[in-house]
Amino acid sequence: MRIRALSSLVVALALSSGQAFASEDPESAARFFKAGKAAYARRENKAAALAFEEAYRRAPRGAAIFNAGFAWDAAGEGARAADAYAIALGRADLEAVDGAHARERLGQLEAVLARIEVRARAAGSLSLAHAAARLPATIHVEAGRHPLVVTFDDGRTTTLTVTAVAGALKIVDVEMPPPTEPRPPPPSPPRTDAPVTRTLGYVALATGVALGATAIAVGVETLSARDAWSASQETDRSAHDRAVTLRTLTNVAWGSAAAFAGAGIVLLVASPAARTPSGALLVGPANVSWVAHF
Repeated sequence: MRIRALSSLVVALALSSGQAFASEDPESAARFFKAGKAAYARRENKAAALAFEEAYRRAPRGAAIFNAGFAWDAAGEGARAADAYAIALGRADLEAVDGAHARERLGQLEAVLARIEVRARAAGSLSLAHAAARLPATIHVEAGRHPLVVTFDDGRTTTLTVTAVAGALKIVDVEMPPPTEPRPPPPSPPRTDAPVTRTLGYVALATGVALGATAIAVGVETLSARDAWSASQETDRSAHDRAVTLRTLTNVAWGSAAAFAGAGIVLLVASPAARTPSGALLVGPANVSWVAHF
């Protein structure tokens, strides 16, 4: 494997630096490019490679990505170096001498590495071994099994395991997974008693019973008043008026008792968790009672 001497690399960087940063962020790209040269001079090859890659991201030029590949190669990261060389060879602005070296070295690396080409019909990105890239992409990896994670732009994700063979190209066509079915809402818990409804129902029933008892008591007084009116040969006007008043009160009490009892039954039946009451309101000439089962 031919590795350039440091002086040769610095010369190549200097020759290409004049046109390497005509992109949208040339100043920061130049700083990273300079940092990459300094790191390589200190034999910090990995740091140099990362700096050159960042320079390429900020101002994509062949010199930056070629030198990233050169630094990765010096760091013993063959797969990363091969990726960088492949990108550099696709750049029209790559110097001829750099292109010759990249082509030669890439051929040597691809003899022992594997290539995985990931394709999909939808837009997305991938994560494979050391690389994170947009689809489609070809990544160099060591031979063996590698997890591949593809995240589509709509958020759907699929994970595969790809077996790569040294010296061979593996093409992986990734299908977008079907949309995730929305999870059905959890079943509603059983409805419990509606306290207000049931309470009002019982109160209404109790009021109905109380009014029924009142109606009985007033009814008894009504009978006494009627007897007093009859005993006066129906001449005692005050006895007559009292009997009429008591009879009216009795009728009102019975009507109210029936209304409250009916309302209570309706409220209990309408209560979601209440058992339907069954029973009957028993009314007699001298008593009233409610017999019910809940």
